[in-house]
Amino acid sequence: MQCPIDQIELIPDHVAGHAVQRCVQCAGVFYHGESLRAPRAHAALAMHAASVALDEVMTCPRDGATMKALTFQGVPLCACRQCGGLWLAAGQFRRLLDVAGLSGQESLALGVVGTPASSSSSGSFDGVADLFELTVDLLDLLSKFTD
Repeated sequence: MQCPIDQIELIPDHVAGHAVQRCVQCAGVFYHGESLRAPRAHAALAMHAASVALDEVMTCPRDGATMKALTFQGVPLCACRQCGGLWLAAGQFRRLLDVAGLSGQESLALGVVGTPASSSSSGSFDGVADLFELTVDLLDLLSKFTD
């Protein structure tokens, strides 16, 4: 994967226990995982609601699709409509973890890093996180019919 800003190879890294791809030159971070459901759901909803109004700012390092510029609770990011990945400028990934309530060891203790939500496998509905996950799943399904 190449950095969408500097066009150099991204390196695997971990930030607060989350696997990311990082650019050594601009320090930007690409995240494609399951633990940040709220920001990913926000991005999916924003892109669905304003599919042509959002700025197309860069190419996704994972799949080459165009990424859209968004803000989640004051944190600027770019989101890929196709794979759901997030690109954040230097220092913004930790800030995103903080506003999403997943900073540091808290997320590891909850067992959410790199795994699907535990409530989904039990079949029960457990709050806002599951609502966001359901929203992302529905938007993914809808996008298959509109593409």
